[in-house]
Amino acid sequence: MFNIGIDTYRHAKVLMVATLLVLGAGVKANADDAPPVQEWTFGSKLDFFKVQNGEYGPQLGKSTVDLGTFSSFAPFFGKEFADACEGLPERPDLSVRAKSFNRTIKRHFYIEKKIISNGTNCLTLTGDGIYYIPLHRNWLLKNQKHQINLGDRFVIQMQGRPLLDFKKIEGEWRSQDPQFSVNWDYFVNFENAIQQYTPDVYIHPAILNDPDSRAHDNSRFTLRTADKEYKFYRITDKQWVVQRPGTEWLEGTNAWSMFLDMSLAQWRDSYFVQLKTIRDKALESDKRIEAISELGSAWGLSIKHAMQELVLDPEENNTVKIRAAQTLRQHPSDDNMKALVAGLEKTNSIEVQNYLTTALRVRNPKGPIINEDDSDEERQPKLQAWKDWAKSLGAKK
Repeated sequence: MFNIGIDTYRHAKVLMVATLLVLGAGVKANADDAPPVQEWTFGSKLDFFKVQNGEYGPQLGKSTVDLGTFSSFAPFFGKEFADACEGLPERPDLSVRAKSFNRTIKRHFYIEKKIISNGTNCLTLTGDGIYYIPLHRNWLLKNQKHQINLGDRFVIQMQGRPLLDFKKIEGEWRSQDPQFSVNWDYFVNFENAIQQYTPDVYIHPAILNDPDSRAHDNSRFTLRTADKEYKFYRITDKQWVVQRPGTEWLEGTNAWSMFLDMSLAQWRDSYFVQLKTIRDKALESDKRIEAISELGSAWGLSIKHAMQELVLDPEENNTVKIRAAQTLRQHPSDDNMKALVAGLEKTNSIEVQNYLTTALRVRNPKGPIINEDDSDEERQPKLQAWKDWAKSLGAKK
């Protein structure tokens, strides 16, 4: 029994050196290793392709490729197998021919069984390495750009249950759970990592059912867009892979190590305790205002969303609403100014309207202030003036 263990991608360069010894220079590492090979032919139910010994290394068509993890199997083309073959499927998952100057050697790979056959006898393997042998030419071609289009809405499920639900509203992603405060830095990193990526590892999905593999019973999640489902699996502590719709293999990139364990703790804003208190109308207003003060100078999308919600809620406590408006005034973006203007019509309190119009003058110093002794006739043109001014503001920032 031979152990072929591939420890993620960390040995890729070492393995490539071994490949060049077999392919490029045509030198045997020792008497039992593979003969000098001029051409490898790969055949599986997914693809049929040839890799030839080129001037600059292994060549697939016109592309120079890296045989990567397959190089660790090259020595088995120079070994004879002594064990009997028992209980093998009718067809192998992969057949590979190694053509040298004067002979051709063929080996059959049964991936789920972790067995290599020479057609007569067999060799049983241990480790995860067999799951990485190339079943399709795409596994060897580098710098391929893949993408996952999130559309306008996506849901992340873990253990069959919805974990997170995001929808794009007016060009901005929002959580569909208003009580959940999102770590938007993590969100942006996640979005950037999956929307376009270059795979640097391909794996047979049988690794997921191998009780001896580190991938067995590891973390996994499903990403659902409007019309597609992507299944992600954590192969090692730092390696995630995905099974894309319509493909029969797993692929991944080192960039996805930022997913960590994909738990809610990763997605939750670091100020989620304060934001939960701020949104809880059952609490005394003093406690909620104190929670706003605890935020200090901190700012982010979750805080912005919470403050805007308070200002725009017609049922919100006036003191809490004014305190939220103070925070928005400290960040006078177009978006926040529009929220303060919209808030003028979400309250009947002259006190609140007085503060909002005062706060708005941080961007529009000549704007009218609604005073506590203004009549309704005096207030209306002032409200209209602020609405007209808000329309002049640019796009959200």
